[in-house]
Amino acid sequence: MRVRWQDVNAQIVQRFNEIGLATDEAEVLAQQLEDSERRGKRSHGYQRFKMLWDWQSRVVLRQIQIQQLTSSVLHLDGGNHPGTSIAQKAASHLQCSVRRNGVCLAAAHSCGPTGQLGFFLRPLAQAGLASIMSASTLPLCAPMGGAEAVLGTNPIAIALPGQGKGAPPIVFDASTAETTLGAIQVALRRGDAIPPNVLLRNGRPVILPSDHRLSGMAFLLEILSGLISGARVGRIGEPTNLGFWMLVFDPRLLISQLDYENGLEGFLKDVSASEPLAGQRIRIPGEASERNFVASLSEAYVDLADSVAGEIFTSTFAAESSNTLPIGVENSKTL
Repeated sequence: MRVRWQDVNAQIVQRFNEIGLATDEAEVLAQQLEDSERRGKRSHGYQRFKMLWDWQSRVVLRQIQIQQLTSSVLHLDGGNHPGTSIAQKAASHLQCSVRRNGVCLAAAHSCGPTGQLGFFLRPLAQAGLASIMSASTLPLCAPMGGAEAVLGTNPIAIALPGQGKGAPPIVFDASTAETTLGAIQVALRRGDAIPPNVLLRNGRPVILPSDHRLSGMAFLLEILSGLISGARVGRIGEPTNLGFWMLVFDPRLLISQLDYENGLEGFLKDVSASEPLAGQRIRIPGEASERNFVASLSEAYVDLADSVAGEIFTSTFAAESSNTLPIGVENSKTL
């Protein structure tokens, strides 16, 4: 189904308004879903609407609390608001304070899923700042050697300024799992086989690790994004209490703008000129994403799967899904 981008976003905002979410928060959600679609990350695009709507329709919103622990450290209580809203607030606060402090940190708890992390870091990089962020998710992954979902897919993103003013930033944004919930959902929608590293236990997916390094990173990020941030950790804690942390600093503390740009130019040229494998091309982090985004700007319409369009433009699923927990919550417990 082909729909105008603005019509999809307007409908998403309206649907979230109907369950009590403020327009500005609903608009950020819609913008992030659109950004993911345009960048070719459909697993994090409009198909996530129903999951996010289900999530927000279940929680009771509280006032967002922002605690200034030091001049450069923030701790946010998200009050069950969308992770997108809380992450955007954190990024905005850090961008202002990093000019005074050079290095700033924020951590948050009690918020919903954050989605694609590069969405929040890309504007910081465009402003000449370096940043790193990770977020916790519901438990979908087994630890190395395990068969039970204990860890989240816990994404991590790093964003750095590009080559001079107006140049696209360098952004790495990836899950620490072999696949993601969104990718599994896309496969199920299309009737495709689920990835081979996904085990079904009682009809629920468990992502099995094949690399101890990724599994180890997911384990540590579970502690950073969950436990230290004040959110759930593993299967312990309130199912809807997700968290994240974000670190932002000004590279000009360590290197001049000119030296950074010249050094980056030389490094990118060297990497791009290196010999590729037969039939392959050298890939720079974020390059394909940016290429997809720019190409999509000439398109007035987005192609939606009929099932996704139905979920966004109708409310027939609302009654039956109001008591349904997203994949992964069943793997949780509260202590």
